[in-house]
Amino acid sequence: MDNDQHRTYQCRINVTGEENAFLESYAALYGKAARTLFSKLRAGKSLAQLKRQFLPKFGLTARQFNSLAAEIRGKISSIKERRSGRINELEHKIERATSVLKKITNPFKIHQKKRRLATLEARLSRLTIDHVSGVVRLCFGSRKLFRAQYSLEENGYASRDSWKEAWHEARNNQFFVVGSKDETGGCQGCAASVMPDGSVTLRLRLPNASTAKYATFHGLRFPHGHEKIVAAIGNNLSRKKQDWQAISYRFLKDDQGWRVFASVALREAPRVSGKDGGVIGLDINGNHLAATETDRFGNPVGFFSVPCVTYGKSAKQRAAIIGDAVREIMAFAIKKQKTACDREAGFSEEESCP
Repeated sequence: MDNDQHRTYQCRINVTGEENAFLESYAALYGKAARTLFSKLRAGKSLAQLKRQFLPKFGLTARQFNSLAAEIRGKISSIKERRSGRINELEHKIERATSVLKKITNPFKIHQKKRRLATLEARLSRLTIDHVSGVVRLCFGSRKLFRAQYSLEENGYASRDSWKEAWHEARNNQFFVVGSKDETGGCQGCAASVMPDGSVTLRLRLPNASTAKYATFHGLRFPHGHEKIVAAIGNNLSRKKQDWQAISYRFLKDDQGWRVFASVALREAPRVSGKDGGVIGLDINGNHLAATETDRFGNPVGFFSVPCVTYGKSAKQRAAIIGDAVREIMAFAIKKQKTACDREAGFSEEESCP
């Protein structure tokens, strides 16, 4: 995958019985190949050598293997990068637990706290050993679901067979199709086109092991970011290669059916704001965002608020309300050519409006 920044949008796709079978087969093959590739890479095998082996063994195309490799290497990299932070967190928890233990006099509480401290120390020891040795541990399907087999009733499973079915589905319910701005259409493995009615059609290249070569999905409309996807598809029709954008896709099956996630590489936008002329300070409150405009010396020159009531709303409604509020703030910041910032919310004065 390219090293550009990306934005990901999703939508549901309606599939026929045959199309569902193709997707399930693709996901199962991808899941098995992913677990095998991780095991081989962990054993120190060469990626180039593995690619020559995997193509005929799993019936994958070269681009499908590249998607597989990009995802697995990304997971490995993420685990390694996160591990230092997890070690620091555990050290802090151990330090705090040790401090609390010194103040406890109740024998029962002392026993419980010692058990907790021993668990944290054992976890820290394992992480530290892995960090030093470079070992990466990855549980496909999640550790939480794996451990559920030891407490079936508590986790809502009538039998081990029902848990095993859920475990199999969790390990084989998705696949990734990597895109590149150097490829025609931004993605060789899943070509997108815009229909006259504005909907998107995807033509998915199936693995060589499949009984068909392609599966086509019509009528896709992304609830959020549809215009971004359409614009990227249009840019990829340009004769100028520098206009092309990478589009990557993830197909995921959940309890309601299949979803597709489209990740679009962002094009570099010109900077239109900066902190030299002042900033827009933000404060997040229970039912609104409060904004204060300042001059370059930090003196307030204006105040306004944007309603943002999310209490009692569904997840989709909350996302829409927050999105509308943020768009209004950013539109004002762009108009004033000033940076919007709120340290508590994770924004930095160095970030400027796109």
